[in-house]
Amino acid sequence: MDPKDRIRLVVFAKLPKEGFVKSRLAQSIGERKACELYRTWVPPFIDHLLHNPSEFSVEVTLAVEPDWNAEDSLREAQEWIPGAVDWTVQVGDGLGERLTNAFEDQFNQGWNRVFALGTDSPHLSLQSLSPCFRCLEKSDIALGPTEDGGYYTIGMKRRPGKLFRNIRWSTEYTLADTKKSAQNLGLSVGTGPISYDLDTLEDLNRLLRERAVDNWRELDAILKKD
Repeated sequence: MDPKDRIRLVVFAKLPKEGFVKSRLAQSIGERKACELYRTWVPPFIDHLLHNPSEFSVEVTLAVEPDWNAEDSLREAQEWIPGAVDWTVQVGDGLGERLTNAFEDQFNQGWNRVFALGTDSPHLSLQSLSPCFRCLEKSDIALGPTEDGGYYTIGMKRRPGKLFRNIRWSTEYTLADTKKSAQNLGLSVGTGPISYDLDTLEDLNRLLRERAVDNWRELDAILKKD
């Protein structure tokens, strides 16, 4: 199948190292436990994206944020999540540059419907992302908003250009800034259903209370462990 007939989903991930992941969550439960939780929830999330059916034809690539050495980071990531079909490395200083470079790379490969997705919402699935996929059929940009003013995914069918400049990342203004930037560039925006990221202990407790992932018991045991 030609790339133009499929969706490319670039999943942004970090290596599960203490002090490198989930800093806000770590403020409540400590860096070690926050890291262990992240290490535990990401692999089944990726597996679900790779192997569960969708009404759309979606191909997943994992983009890891390198820790010092890109080659070593890729090897560590592949040991952490074995069986993933495609890996790449995030390139750039700051999230804006990394997103821009990721989209540019995928468009250079011939894809014309590209989405970026974080690993902070393990309760999401291809099915729950489908409304965002459909948004891109009618808009230049598709956004999946989060309750805290950010977004869990962004999709584009053209190169980002200056879209990600001057965005106040990881704040309540991230979504609004991105929409304003798109408007300034003359790009139409569609939004999917609102969801949430696992940024705080309250978010994590909500995920466990709702049993929103299959391995919620394992996560709950980690959280309660001394």
